[in-house]
Amino acid sequence: MKKNVSTLILVVLLALAGLLLARTLIFSSKQIDAKTAEVIPLDNHVAETLSRAIKCQTVSYENKAPNGPEFRKLHEILREAFPMAHQKLSVDTINQYSLLFTWKGRDKYKKPLLLLAHQDVVPAGDDWKEPPFSGKIVQDTIWGRGSLDDKVAVVSILQAVESLLKNNFVPERDILLAFGHDEEIGGSQGAEKIAEHLKSQGIEAEFVLDEGLMITQGMVPGIEKDVALIGIAEKGYLNVDITAVVDGGHSSMPKTYGAIDAVARAITKLNESPFTAHITPPVDEFLDHIGPEMSFTYRVVFANRWLFDPMIIGIYEKTPAGNALVRTTMATTIFDAGYKANVVPRKASSTVNIRMLPGDDREQVLWQMHHSIDTTLVKLHAMEYEYASASKVSSTKTFGYKAVATTVREIFPESLTAPNLLIAGTDSKHYSGISPNIYRFLPVRINPASVEQIHGKNERIAIQDLKNCVRFYRRLIQNTCK
Repeated sequence: MKKNVSTLILVVLLALAGLLLARTLIFSSKQIDAKTAEVIPLDNHVAETLSRAIKCQTVSYENKAPNGPEFRKLHEILREAFPMAHQKLSVDTINQYSLLFTWKGRDKYKKPLLLLAHQDVVPAGDDWKEPPFSGKIVQDTIWGRGSLDDKVAVVSILQAVESLLKNNFVPERDILLAFGHDEEIGGSQGAEKIAEHLKSQGIEAEFVLDEGLMITQGMVPGIEKDVALIGIAEKGYLNVDITAVVDGGHSSMPKTYGAIDAVARAITKLNESPFTAHITPPVDEFLDHIGPEMSFTYRVVFANRWLFDPMIIGIYEKTPAGNALVRTTMATTIFDAGYKANVVPRKASSTVNIRMLPGDDREQVLWQMHHSIDTTLVKLHAMEYEYASASKVSSTKTFGYKAVATTVREIFPESLTAPNLLIAGTDSKHYSGISPNIYRFLPVRINPASVEQIHGKNERIAIQDLKNCVRFYRRLIQNTCK
């Protein structure tokens, strides 16, 4: 009997090994074959223009009106730098500061291409090596806020259009360029208004391309090559206030729980009750595209995710960036309480920022939060005006995705391409009614060190990377509009 059981176990193990091997062998590359594009020479005009654009302090602040003079200064710089784009394309100013360019194509029946970027930036802070709004060029590198996020895209797209106009290029389809002015605080007055305008005109885009993921260097474990990550979805966000109101008093006679204690305990409980990790369709697609490019051991794992998903999730959970790809996350971002050292405050509050995976929703998040804490001590309040559901997942089978991936392979031939989930938010969320095919990709190389520059200090871009950015948008327009 024992011999029969041992034989059965051996047969099962051999069958399992055979299945794993078979699935690994058919786990083939999904990389697009593309011929390297001719390198179009570019002078330093585009670098000088980005430098000037950075000097415009188009900073977005919560609950504060846009800095009108700085936006108007930026618009004037763009008019001077790209005269043909402003003469040949129609230019509409939306809600005072956002810009919409329309380049009419030959075929009115083809849906337009919509390229997005934003003009505003986050505050700069202190302790920069070069002044954050100097636009200083040092050793072929442009310094300043917006050099990566996202004036680089505004300037690169317009430079690409300008160069095509100079070569008498006429697109097959309409091309729309939409540059919002308040992306950094949600885009409700910029991108949302542009999208409403387009919808009122009955415009449906073939696809939308916004900022987002980039060309990563040394950031995908198991891959030595650069990997261009194309966002096919983005996480949603929700801000929740946690508030406690109790009897205050003198600090010499403290009660068991003060307001600060109650809120702190609630935050601790929330951190001890994370949302369940799981692999969403965008991450699943990423593994499908990147897995075949890895070593045999990795290929076995990624080709057989029906068996190895728990192990893959465990690996992702070990790093903050990886954890954010497989879990709806919570981060305490604001704490407000107290005004004097010897007074126990009556009230304390904190804000928790939630970033939701596709498939998770507001009601589910709030239900779990309520059941994780003692709501007799604190109250939760979801801020309705600071909420956006996770985006829908765009297909990788579309004309738009293939055009973006093909263009990457033409301009950056040594790079791999793969779809993925964008864990941050972009203006693209406002355009879901314009097209179901929304992609989030900025054609700039980035590494672990430069990631920290985005919304951090010492933001900068190499002039060569800027020029490649121009080449990418130029070639993308050619590929989609010829």
